[in-house]
Amino acid sequence: MAVSNQNCKIIYVGDGSTTTFSYTFKIFEETDLVVIKQNINTGQKTTLILGSDYTVTGAGQEGGGNVIVSVAPTTEERLIILRNIPLTQPLDYVENDPFPAESHEKGLDRLTFITQQLQEQLNRVILQDISQNQQIEFPNPSADKLIGWNSTGDKLENKDLQNLGTVVVDTDPTLSNNSDNNVASQKATKSYVDTKDAQNVKLTGDQIIGGVKTFTSIPVLPSSDPTADNEATRKAYVDGKFDTSTGHDHDGSNSKILSSTYAPFKLIGDYNINNQSSFTISNLTHSKKY
Repeated sequence: MAVSNQNCKIIYVGDGSTTTFSYTFKIFEETDLVVIKQNINTGQKTTLILGSDYTVTGAGQEGGGNVIVSVAPTTEERLIILRNIPLTQPLDYVENDPFPAESHEKGLDRLTFITQQLQEQLNRVILQDISQNQQIEFPNPSADKLIGWNSTGDKLENKDLQNLGTVVVDTDPTLSNNSDNNVASQKATKSYVDTKDAQNVKLTGDQIIGGVKTFTSIPVLPSSDPTADNEATRKAYVDGKFDTSTGHDHDGSNSKILSSTYAPFKLIGDYNINNQSSFTISNLTHSKKY
C-alpha cells in the first residue's frame, strides 16, 4: 500500500471513565504498539502490559484500530499509544520463485514505518543549529556537576555548582503561613496581601493616615475652593480673599479702597494708610469706619 499517514503516536488525557482509545495508523501485529500511562503532575510513566492491562484491535488494518485498557486513565493521567515495530527484516526471497509483490510492498511499508518511528524520536532530541558542523560529545556523568560549554565554546564539560548561599524554599503547600519573613519570590496568603495593601497610601478613595509625613515638595491641591472648615486652602484662594489692591473693613466689606502700594489693613503693627501718619487701634469693639 502507499503510506501517506506520517503519524505513529497519539496521546490522550483521561477522564476517569473512557477505556477505549483509537489509533489511526497501521500496525502489522498487536505487539507493534507500546502503551504508556503517565502521571501529568509528576511525569512518572508506567508501560502497560498487553493482555493484562490492555488489548488491541485492528492489527493489519490501514486505518488502525482501538486500544482497550482495563482501567480508565484519570483526569491526571495521559495515555500514550506509540507504534514500535521491531527493527528487523522478516522477508525471505526464494530464488527463482515468482516475484512476491504483496510481500515486497509489505516490506517497504515496514521500512517506512520504522523510519517514522526514528523520526518521532529525533523530534524529541536536542539538535545543533543547521549552520554547525562540529560533533558534540557529552562528558561522562559526574555527581553534583552541571554540563556547560567550555571557555572557547566548542566543547561540553562538567562544571562545579556555584555556591548560591542559603536558599529559602517554601515547603508549605497549604499556604497556612505568610511569606513576610521569607524571600520575596515566595507565595503569600490573601490575608497577607490584604494587610500589606491596607498599609499603603492609595491614589483614590478616602483614607485616615496617622503619624507625621514629610513631603519633599509642596503638595498641589485641587483647583476647587474649600467648603469645610478643616479643608486645606490654596494660595490663590487666600490671595483672592485678601487682594493687595482692595482693602477690607473689619466688617468684611470692601468699602475702603487702599492704595495699591500697600498691604491690607492688619490687626497689629503700625501702618501708613493713604499717606497718613501711623496710629494704634486700642478699642477693637469700636464700630466706626476709618
